[in-house]
Amino acid sequence: MKNLRMKSGVAFTALMITIAMSLPLVMISSDVAAQEITASIQGTVLAPDGQAVTTVTATVIDSRDGRRQSSASDSRGVIHFRSVSPGGPYTVHIGAEGYEPLVITDLYTDVAGRSSFTVTLETASDAIEEIVVTATQIQMITTASGPSSTFSLQQITDMPSTTRQIRDIIRLDPRVSIGETGSGGDQSGSISCLGGSSRTNSFTVDGVRATDAFGLNLSGNLSRFTFPIPFDTVAAAAVEFAPVSVEYGQFSGCNINVVTKSGENRFHGGGFYLYNDDGMTNDKIDGQTFEQGTFERKNYGFEFSGPIIKDKLFFYAAFEQFDTATVNQFGSADDTSFPRNDTVFTTAELSQIKDILISKYDRDPGESIRNMPVTSERNFARIDWNINDSHRAEFTYATVKESTLIGDDIGGGRGEYTFSDNFHARGSDSETIGLRLYSDWTDRLSTEIRYSSQDVTDLQNPFGGGEQQDEVPRPRIAISAGSTAGRFGGEFFGQQ
Repeated sequence: MKNLRMKSGVAFTALMITIAMSLPLVMISSDVAAQEITASIQGTVLAPDGQAVTTVTATVIDSRDGRRQSSASDSRGVIHFRSVSPGGPYTVHIGAEGYEPLVITDLYTDVAGRSSFTVTLETASDAIEEIVVTATQIQMITTASGPSSTFSLQQITDMPSTTRQIRDIIRLDPRVSIGETGSGGDQSGSISCLGGSSRTNSFTVDGVRATDAFGLNLSGNLSRFTFPIPFDTVAAAAVEFAPVSVEYGQFSGCNINVVTKSGENRFHGGGFYLYNDDGMTNDKIDGQTFEQGTFERKNYGFEFSGPIIKDKLFFYAAFEQFDTATVNQFGSADDTSFPRNDTVFTTAELSQIKDILISKYDRDPGESIRNMPVTSERNFARIDWNINDSHRAEFTYATVKESTLIGDDIGGGRGEYTFSDNFHARGSDSETIGLRLYSDWTDRLSTEIRYSSQDVTDLQNPFGGGEQQDEVPRPRIAISAGSTAGRFGGEFFGQQ
């Protein structure tokens, strides 16, 4: 099978128009592939007698980067802030003539949700300069566009993750079940929502689709082994089962919606290093000792962020890599260092077969495989620009490079011995670019424009080369001892 390559450019434009009632009226989009990746804040401001205050001016400030948004109340006393970055904390300043200024602190938002509150102003008095309340002291309601679970940065940070994948977090939702890692270690475990197939789900990172373009990955996403971005990059996540919004589309299971971190007014950095080797791993299965061979497993990465121009321009960058290996279970009939010895050929007979293939057929089948390497390198960069109080822009860039070696799709799982030329090299190489522009034109008109481009190459090659489409294909050889017991040459599907 030749490598598969797909390149796509997707432009998404959403125009939200609201009337005096502050309810979304029209959503026009050129593509429904993108998902909602921002949040909103809505407040109702009342006078002491319970009547709506219609002369309110309010400002919300993001304490992380100093960004400000302003809004005025409508005839119902409602103020609305759209396209707010998930997380926080936010501070909301509320003022109206004849009433004491009110400040709400420590307000947080969830991705694809709306934080709503109701406050009552007090009549102006010379004895009071400003009233300060925390968000926990007022009625707060977070709403989403359908059944969902949201996970904040604090929850993601506090939860242990053995695989450093977002699936370790979203499994807290009882409607989500996580499958086992696939054979050969080249699949990251399927995600089933409400019992559906992982291939019916949608994955989005900052609104850009990260779903498997070719339908070959059990994981269902762009990355075979992990998630398409470093784990430390995730700022918030949501699992959305039936979002009632035209921004959503192209899935029937659930949408795993991830929003990444951005830079702040303070510099921040961190790193990690995980290590394991054969000396730190048990060498017994059910009391039987076997040799694992020499191997190392390493997982490491870092993140760094901060301001380029305070309150204006910010950067965030992250890198993660792991180098590991899975164990080939099948050895010769008399080599007990392998967990399984199903083949009828002894080590000496296999050596003799190899010599014949080399001397008479000019075919070197390679060596005996004990450990199968699995590598993944992920890079992520993001730039945030607070253009002014009404406009902000985001730019993201991500790459994934992965490779692994797996056993023959037909032979290895049936107890047949194979040399290295019968193994299959798999991997992926992708590059994703995203650009988003958020604009508040008036209190009742806001726009959101997104553009994304993605280039994906899916690697599918016999480890020893010579597949059917090559200029010099190499025939697949099966050796029988009553029943087929050994296969040499390209993996099965590469020869069809």
